[in-house]
Amino acid sequence: MSKFIRDILLQDTESRQHYDKFIQNVKALDNTRDASIDEYFNIQDQINRLKQNQKDIGDITGINNK
Repeated sequence: MSKFIRDILLQDTESRQHYDKFIQNVKALDNTRDASIDEYFNIQDQINRLKQNQKDIGDITGINNK
């Protein structure tokens, strides 16, 4: 929506309240999305570390059993 039209619509108090609530919801969803993305990558890092630990333990166990 163009800024001019938005400014005209937001002169109405009720429209302004709806718009402000919408913007708050968008910001909250952005924060939730960002947190979810961060959590995803943290989990991926944990998985990679665990896989590497598993490989390391497997290698040591294999060497000790020979």
